[in-house]
Amino acid sequence: MKKLTVFIVFFLVAAFPVLGETKEYFENPGFESWGPKPEIPSRNTWRWLLPKNMQNGKITIEHSEKDKFSGKASLHVLDEDTSPVGGGISYALSPAEIKTMSGKIVTVSANIRQIRSSKARNVGIGIWIQYLDENGQKKSKADSRMIDETGTTEWKNLSFRMKLPEKTTLVHVSVFAAKGGGETAEAYFDDFSIRVQDDPAVPVKPDEKKQVTQFFFLPKSCPVNTEQAKAIWDRYSRDMIVREDHFSRPVIRNGTWFIDGKYQYYAGVTFDARNPQVGDWPPRRGAVDIDHIAYKEAPSKKVFDILGINSIQMAVPSPYIDFIVTGVQPAGKYEDELKRSRSISRNLEGMPIIGTDFPGTVRDLKKNPEKARQLDQRSSMWHEFLPWCPESPEGREIYRRRADIITKLYMEGGSNVYVYELTNEPTYNCQCRYNAAIFAEEMQKKFGSIESANKIWNTVFLSFDELKEISQFENYPKLWPDWCAFSAKQYRAFLKMLKDQIRKVDQRPNVYFTEQCGLGQIFDHYGAGTDFREHAKELEVLSLEGGLKYGIFKTSAKVSDLEAVVFSDSTGYLFACDFYQALSEGKKPITNNEYYCLRTENGKRIPSKKIDLITSFWTEFFHGISSTYVYNYDKRHWEWKNLEEARRVAEPFSYKSSSMLNPFNWPPSELDGFAEFQKEIAPFLQEIAPFPRVRPATVALLYPRSTHLMTGIRRLDFKLPLLNWYKTVLLSQYPVKIVFEDSLDKTLTSDVKVLLAPAADYCPEYTIAAIRKFRQRGGIVIADENAFRFDERENPRKLDFQIHRLSSKNTEFAAELRKMLSEQSIRYGYLKDSDGKYVTDVDFQMIDRKGFQLCFLLAPDTIFSRKVKLHLAGAQGGYLCNPVAKEILLPQNGKKWSKSDFAKGAELILPGQERLLLAIYQEMPKGFKEISTADIEKRWDDIEQKEQKQRENIEYNELVQQKKEREARFYTDVNAGECEFVNLRPYANMGFADKTALDKKGGWFDEGFSNDFGSMKTGRQTLSGVPFDVIVPETNNGKSCIVLHSINRPYFPVAVKDVAVGKKARNIYFLHSMGYGVRENTAIAEYQVNYDDGSKVSIPIRFPIEIGEWWGNKPIQAGKIAVESLNQMGRPINMQCFRWKNPYPDKKIRSLDFVSLKTGGIPGIVAVTLER
Repeated sequence: MKKLTVFIVFFLVAAFPVLGETKEYFENPGFESWGPKPEIPSRNTWRWLLPKNMQNGKITIEHSEKDKFSGKASLHVLDEDTSPVGGGISYALSPAEIKTMSGKIVTVSANIRQIRSSKARNVGIGIWIQYLDENGQKKSKADSRMIDETGTTEWKNLSFRMKLPEKTTLVHVSVFAAKGGGETAEAYFDDFSIRVQDDPAVPVKPDEKKQVTQFFFLPKSCPVNTEQAKAIWDRYSRDMIVREDHFSRPVIRNGTWFIDGKYQYYAGVTFDARNPQVGDWPPRRGAVDIDHIAYKEAPSKKVFDILGINSIQMAVPSPYIDFIVTGVQPAGKYEDELKRSRSISRNLEGMPIIGTDFPGTVRDLKKNPEKARQLDQRSSMWHEFLPWCPESPEGREIYRRRADIITKLYMEGGSNVYVYELTNEPTYNCQCRYNAAIFAEEMQKKFGSIESANKIWNTVFLSFDELKEISQFENYPKLWPDWCAFSAKQYRAFLKMLKDQIRKVDQRPNVYFTEQCGLGQIFDHYGAGTDFREHAKELEVLSLEGGLKYGIFKTSAKVSDLEAVVFSDSTGYLFACDFYQALSEGKKPITNNEYYCLRTENGKRIPSKKIDLITSFWTEFFHGISSTYVYNYDKRHWEWKNLEEARRVAEPFSYKSSSMLNPFNWPPSELDGFAEFQKEIAPFLQEIAPFPRVRPATVALLYPRSTHLMTGIRRLDFKLPLLNWYKTVLLSQYPVKIVFEDSLDKTLTSDVKVLLAPAADYCPEYTIAAIRKFRQRGGIVIADENAFRFDERENPRKLDFQIHRLSSKNTEFAAELRKMLSEQSIRYGYLKDSDGKYVTDVDFQMIDRKGFQLCFLLAPDTIFSRKVKLHLAGAQGGYLCNPVAKEILLPQNGKKWSKSDFAKGAELILPGQERLLLAIYQEMPKGFKEISTADIEKRWDDIEQKEQKQRENIEYNELVQQKKEREARFYTDVNAGECEFVNLRPYANMGFADKTALDKKGGWFDEGFSNDFGSMKTGRQTLSGVPFDVIVPETNNGKSCIVLHSINRPYFPVAVKDVAVGKKARNIYFLHSMGYGVRENTAIAEYQVNYDDGSKVSIPIRFPIEIGEWWGNKPIQAGKIAVESLNQMGRPINMQCFRWKNPYPDKKIRSLDFVSLKTGGIPGIVAVTLER
């Protein structure tokens, strides 16, 4: 019995048939015979290439008569190897044969019987090809069919077809058992077939009775025979209906909250009433004595009223969820936990709360890993917070039961839930057999015939039934939009199911539903399976997350000006606010269910100020939000006993930096920011709360859903240009709104004069028609140079009308965009500095109501005050006032400003990172102090003098920081002329770019398209002052680096040994980085230097000494930051260069070994350079 590889790749061979013929091109389709060598399954051994790592003793391939579909034998594959396996068995195809088959249809099929598999879609068949497109660019595409089960199956036929491009250069046909490595599986394969044909084939319908396997493991009665268990089961399994209570809840009026005859803005906190947070009180918790009610008393209406908090988001303890849902009996004193939680609920005295935590996480089935694998959502993208396939009977029942019991817990505890948050940061794109079958039926209804669908999709399906077997719909770019639209509707139906279940219990009036998005879903490819526009149809309330950043919130990463915008999270957050305003259309309240209010300096947490809260709430209000919940109201008392310990816990930037009752994060004196805001907004709220809230936008920015969908298939610039254009316009004081492809006829109103399209490579024809109509009425269109080049199905397009174009990659694009916009009179107000230059870093919003106007100004990224002049083109005459300071700002003459006075400009002092409110009243307010221009000048002198010391300190710190950055990035004593490269090509096992997460192939740390190092520059280059040769993956079978084993990636090799060197060296430079995190001073790997004389030296690779995390840009102690870039999510990423000084420079080095120490960190080695 010979040991082979996890999957077998057949390169197509033989001469292909003439028109109308069908011929078999696999030498041994039934595996009735075997090759002359035990490891080769056919007679022509010269055609087969074996993988380098097949001889590991854990993978078996054999000729077997034990089980077969037909004939006497089959191919048996047993894979028990959890390391990555590259290459497989390759069946060679000559250039002449490829030329013969190009442009024709290849059909691949096999009969398979799976014995076992550690993961669904682990066993099957596939194809991967390379070809040249019309521009001569090398492209690739793939397809596969996999068994969507984990247990033993009957014999099953898998089959698919692919039309090869005219200039195909390579074809691999594969048999997968434990696809890509890392998992385990056993299967038999028979009647393997590779055919090339031109004539119509007979459709093969999938075996309907084998489409899905149902495993009902959920208990239908109490699974534990004890009195306590039975009581719990009866308590939460019986029906509960709550139709009324004695609490008040708001209604929705004019797009916002209305209660007790008044509009309401909810300014609150998130609070987790689950263990251990409920133990943060009473005051004996924590040794430090802080004389503040928030520290001394548990959360209650009394406490929150004093703080100015009028609503909270609260998760309830749910100790019995696992028991009722899956039959796992809870342990511990959960009754005590529930009592504490219910005590808090009662003490809230009917405060309106948002209820959350319905879907659960993957941890819910940690005691049943086999079931977790079966029920896992069939999505290659991160889906921690929506873990189970909602279409499977058991998966849906888990979600239903969770919704049922959590609602009962809220109602039983007396909580006044006014909004239920159905999901939190959901990622949904479940390509399960259930969805695939429904999708096939819907596509048949849509297109009528498979011929019509094939024409549009550029596919060669024989029937719609073939769609039921597709494992990755991303493999069909022209079909992908249909799938994504379908997936979004399925997710909407899932939300409806949760709503319906909750409403079976909670039937009180004025109860609403929402979901909380993750910001990444708006910008990154993992949002393709959901569509916020579709969700909004099912939800009465819309919710987001994120917040402004305060202090010096910048990175030291050396990235381009175009990339720098994403390091200010404020931009993405503000975009999300306006994105949700577009979804709401002024009709549905928007809530921020996780507002992160942080103040940082040089990457460390510093204490927040109450003005941060006040500014945050005003910003949210002017950008359309109606409820804000600041994360998070907790102490984490077990982590600190005094102020110094509190600082040590919070200062390193992490989720702990958000604890509001950590006195370092939020000094107790600053907690009254909630109450201060309520005082500020109270005089205006009833007038300014309704929608439309601010003056109408004159600039529209297109959010191209079609392009967003393609970011997971094509490497497109999407997030960066979208945010850069938005930030340029917003902070240059242009009133801007987001518009969608499918509603331009409605949203490009007469107020809109300019349409921007920064990232719209793909757009449907109806969008183009609306833009054409906009142009015809005189609208200005400014688009990126690549905008509108394809329709949504990637068909090329040329516009038949003129638009202005800018290159988003041009560092001067912002200045060019501002110049184009300045030619239009489309601002209600704008700012100039003391030198008369336009200010381009301030957000300006205006509310216009009968009798007064309210203006909002904020410089989100500037920490110092400055003197500016505000020019108001859209203001009526009146008294210009600062309502917070209760001051009347006087014009040059008199007290009342005329329109011409406003046009000339008003002298102001604009504080850094603080809201500035200006009201224009028609009647002179009483009790306000008059402030002249001279008063402003004097005030400015005082402020400038006060801030001068701070400026000097920051400038000094920046110089020190710049010096540290240089020192952290460059070796200054490298002799480049004495450097030589170590050849890692034979040993590399991963590339830099990764398409699909956790498929055990592709690139970097196998985290998918949005989180790879695809931006890595390859070839010879100097990094940290050291010459390196970074492998070009296209020249090395797609491999460019060595990635080693980790407990988070157990399928990578534990060691790569005997990397040839054969030279002496004074220093060795390693270009490397680490995935995931470990505790400081943990050694994650060991590099061993082997000398010719047989001696060895081991080099420990410790975090953060010799190696660092690849996310972020934090320097390591014994090396330099060598590479800095961004992943597709806009996150900073890096590699480090570590120099090892050889203690034996006169000894010849024979080889190097790279060995993982099997920790949580993933070692990645990119290049090695010797210095003689």
